[in-house]
Parts: sequence; C-alpha cells; structure tokens
Amino acid sequence: MSSQRSELEKSIIEKAMKDSDFREKLKNDPKGTLEEVVGGKFPDEMKIHVNEEDANNVHITLPHNAEEISDEELSGVSGGWSISSGSGHNCNDDPALTLAAKV
Repeated sequence: MSSQRSELEKSIIEKAMKDSDFREKLKNDPKGTLEEVVGGKFPDEMKIHVNEEDANNVHITLPHNAEEISDEELSGVSGGWSISSGSGHNCNDDPALTLAAKV
C-alpha cells in the first residue's frame, strides 16, 4: 500500500473517530462523502466500501494483485490519481494530501 493511500486512510479514520456525523455519513455513502471531502468526483466504475469492525468481526483487505492488471489499467494509474472536479475537468492533485488538508 502506498504511503499516500495510508495517509488518506489515516485521515479518514481520525476524522470518523472524532466526528460521529461524518462517521455515519461515511458508512452510509462512502463514495459521496469522500467526493465531498476531496472536492472532486471519482470514476463511476470505482466502488468504495467502508467496513466497521467490532469485537467479533475483524476485516482484512487484500490489495489488488498487480499481475492481474491490464496494460490499459496500468497506464491509467502509473501517473497517479486523477479526480474529475465538478467543473468537468480533471485535476491531478494528490487526493491523499488534499483530503488530509481538508479533513
């Protein structure tokens, strides 16, 4: 996992632990909530899942197997993230840093 993604997840978790309204919104509409925070739109085909652990349930997320990534997919991610803003153009801001600044 990249350090940028780790920072993004850390920022989200910290905010969710401090702000119960944000936590509920994140659980009910993770993609929409993150789009609001980042100020951009994720691709329609991207799905974002939020799971909440408790004493009896532990979640482990396995990363995508890099060997299964097509050349087309690889070229799309090799330059980093690209998030479409509400204005219809793409920005190449790092969402982890953007979120960390806004959260």
